Amino acid sequence: MNRAGATYPAIYPAAVVTVSSAIPASEVLETAASIAYDESVWHEIETWFAMSGGGHNSSFSPEDLPSNFLGTWVARRAIVAGGNFDTAATTETNTLLTQLGARPPADTNLAFAAVTGRWIATSTGYLDAGMNLRYLLRRNFAVNPIVPWLAPGVGFCPSTTWPVGVPTGFAATITGRYDVEFTVPPYASVLGAKVRRSAFAAAIATIKAEAVQLGPAPPAGPVGGIARGYGPAFETP
Repeated sequence: MNRAGATYPAIYPAAVVTVSSAIPASEVLETAASIAYDESVWHEIETWFAMSGGGHNSSFSPEDLPSNFLGTWVARRAIVAGGNFDTAATTETNTLLTQLGARPPADTNLAFAAVTGRWIATSTGYLDAGMNLRYLLRRNFAVNPIVPWLAPGVGFCPSTTWPVGVPTGFAATITGRYDVEFTVPPYASVLGAKVRRSAFAAAIATIKAEAVQLGPAPPAGPVGGIARGYGPAFETP
């Protein structure tokens, strides 16, 4: 299926991959990872418009794109390692966490407290956050290359570095050999009936045009802005 002109279904419902130029055998695995990542980006795009729990309130969260991308990296490494995939994936995940300088739970809680009220709204737990459509206050739209955010004011965060040898995106030579067309769900119809991966930038621009507007005022205040508006700092760490 790597010949020019070939089409086949993607994992995402009703999505279709079209190969525009032959994919060298040495780049098939990286191309598959790129397609998987594209599908994760589309999920962030279309759920921005889904005003329900697990939809808008998690779209483009500050950690989404880095974790999506690193998931494809772990999968690639596990496949290359061979043997039982689950075992290899666990080994590669542990290796990556070590490279990332994973912190103990206490430090994780410290970082989470630092972003509460800035990146995310205060919540009383998982269900409260999941039902709050304005749980996320800031969004990370750095699709390619990946730009991880660091929790502000936390002493150990500035020393965090991207793992050596791990890329921060996919090269144009990889993404230029194929495209993916996604069917737009009714709640995101402002984007049209279909959106191609190559048109992600335009779709994200539509989202940003909403995000930069002011959001709703507190219940006791005057009439505010739109439900999906967060103001000019919407993508600032």
